[in-house]
Amino acid sequence: MAFGRSAGDSWHVEWVTIDDPDPTFVGIPSNDEAIQAVGLQGFAKGAAKFSRPEGCVLQGKDLYFACTQGGDPPAGEPIEFGYGDGRGQIFRLDLRTGHLDLVYESPSMSVLDLPDNITITPRGTLMFCEDNTPDNFLRGLTPGGDLFDFCKNVIPGGDEEFAGATFSNDGETLYVNIQGRVGISFAIWGPWQNGP
Repeated sequence: MAFGRSAGDSWHVEWVTIDDPDPTFVGIPSNDEAIQAVGLQGFAKGAAKFSRPEGCVLQGKDLYFACTQGGDPPAGEPIEFGYGDGRGQIFRLDLRTGHLDLVYESPSMSVLDLPDNITITPRGTLMFCEDNTPDNFLRGLTPGGDLFDFCKNVIPGGDEEFAGATFSNDGETLYVNIQGRVGISFAIWGPWQNGP
């Protein structure tokens, strides 16, 4: 799923049972061994591979998730780290029907760069925290497919990024953090019912 796909592509999902979902290790495992212990069991049963799935949000029976480094590599923008060559993908899994759709794939870092944390507005717009520096944005994707900049992180230094965006239960307040050398949390009030 990580590359060679286009927005609008759709697949039917079948679930498999992971035989040992909570494995024990002899000694202390490396970070990679711990992370891969369950995933490798899935791959052995034919599971799809994604590039750095990080954030997810549930709206009704639709589960949206971001793959931070998913997608084809944009021309002239090589990524020299991590687990993928793209600038980000957004998927939707319909839990009623078992269909998985590729909703969006970033064409370049200037459009959407490494989305990770994800939330959804009361009107159905997806909001993404970018996992990049130095230009770091909170961006939105409307149900109609329009991408827009919501706000930009202007803290100097280049090591800070947006993280953990989520809405209050009543949908009136968007909470978002900046992590890095400086830790800040913001509460952003609507009126969200009038926006995207």
